[in-house]
Amino acid sequence: MATVVLACDGSDDSLEAARFLAHLPHDDTLHVAVVSVLYVPAKNRNSMSREWIDQCMQQEDENARRTFADVESMFEGANVRLEHVVKEGHVATTIVETAKERNADLVVVGARGRSAVSRVLLGSVSDYVATHAVSSVLVVRPGTSDLGKHPLRITIAFEDTDTAWKGLQQFCEIDWGRQPTVDLI
Repeated sequence: MATVVLACDGSDDSLEAARFLAHLPHDDTLHVAVVSVLYVPAKNRNSMSREWIDQCMQQEDENARRTFADVESMFEGANVRLEHVVKEGHVATTIVETAKERNADLVVVGARGRSAVSRVLLGSVSDYVATHAVSSVLVVRPGTSDLGKHPLRITIAFEDTDTAWKGLQQFCEIDWGRQPTVDLI
């Protein structure tokens, strides 16, 4: 059974990534760990009232539960075993750590579509996960969740390493539907 870590915070981008994953064909049962990361900056905890922090965490937890319910409905009837993993921490590093802990075959994250300049200035969860995860990472761009309307456009970054060859082999084992465009860089 393949293990997939799906990072989902309830944003449109993360829900689009969930819809994309829900529509990908697969033969075997998938174990999908839906990760919700609750983040409250630790350095500010001393100056914030405990009551306010608890209230924020409660709202974050409720959002995570609603988001998981939305994801569950997307996978209804699929050959998938879903698990909700709720953790507190820095979003990007927690996703990477969770994928490593679970020995994930794939990590799926949504992309915001920011420009290169803003990514350098603001940072990016998807960029961090793509460059730090030990498993393969699928970054789902906006506008790709409806697989039936147009063929997929897929870009694979490749280098001549054992890990890259393993990822390419896994990619080739998937039926990507009708005539996808695949660019290997």
